[in-house]
Amino acid sequence: MSALEVRIWDVGHGLAAWVHTPTGHHHWIDAGAKSDFSPTQHAVKRGYIKKGELDYLVISHSDSDHLTDLPDLIANLGEPRVLLRNRKIPDEFKFGKGQLLDFQRVYKLLDEKYTAAVEWERSPQNPAYNGGVEIKTHCLDLPQVVNSNNYSVVAVYRYKGTLIVFPGDIEDSGWQQIEEVVRSDWGTFVSGSNLRFLVAPHHGRPSGYSDAMMNFFSPHVCILCDGYGKGETDARFRTKPPGVTWKGQVTKYLTTKTSGRVLVKVPDSGNIELDQIEYQ
Repeated sequence: MSALEVRIWDVGHGLAAWVHTPTGHHHWIDAGAKSDFSPTQHAVKRGYIKKGELDYLVISHSDSDHLTDLPDLIANLGEPRVLLRNRKIPDEFKFGKGQLLDFQRVYKLLDEKYTAAVEWERSPQNPAYNGGVEIKTHCLDLPQVVNSNNYSVVAVYRYKGTLIVFPGDIEDSGWQQIEEVVRSDWGTFVSGSNLRFLVAPHHGRPSGYSDAMMNFFSPHVCILCDGYGKGETDARFRTKPPGVTWKGQVTKYLTTKTSGRVLVKVPDSGNIELDQIEYQ
């Protein structure tokens, strides 16, 4: 049975997500890692993906907690067929100044290499190529950016009525600027879904909370990707969503803090499966 599967790994304060489409394509969103855990090493060991199978890599922005696993990602999975990142931002915003760290060097090489357009017939954003998965993405250009978090790529996936939002670390001011541009197009996209998940921006921190974003997407469940001792998450990510019934109780949020990974699986039937469990 074909399905859209999304695994969001516990990388402490950071983000790494693997998306498996109904047509068997592999997407990876950001490349966070723990000092003792590389999501890409784990995925290869478990047989989820083989080297050379990575179809799409989305880099929301270049903060270290979203990119430290990038050297391992390339070593274990190979270079992606398609790379999406904010190409409107100059190098000094992406890579900083001075000597580059390993993940920054790898990112810079990819950034310089991936410059050609992708034909729509084989684009990861083409629903016909992805087995019916629809994807919307947007990011701000430099004159609009207030800080590095606000140049995050926002990526939204929809399949069989289920919507999953990956907003990077974008903050309220950045989201409101994006919403002005995408409101008409994305509004229909969102209203056409009946179940919505939001990966909490900036890992659920108060700086990532946006009433405008919460009202626009109206998520049923928020997913928190933070680490212990890294700061308190905003309670509204845990209390505002209406929730879904899971394991006999209403679940308003899921977290990688107590699990190892969060799984959202959407089969052809549209009846979703949820899980948060040790690294599997």
